[in-house]
Amino acid sequence: MWETVAVFVTIFVAVNALMYLPDLIEALIARIHTSKRERNAANFAHQEENSESNVE
Repeated sequence: MWETVAVFVTIFVAVNALMYLPDLIEALIARIHTSKRERNAANFAHQEENSESNVE
């Protein structure tokens, strides 16, 4: 009996995980793109500082 309950609980958890998987992947991709954008902005600001100090 407990084996049957365990099987149903496992199936229920797996189905719920599959339902939320696209949202999780989308959020992960958005986070990766955001961190890339932040790194690029930081690198650009750093390059601007270097070019200003080279002019002086």
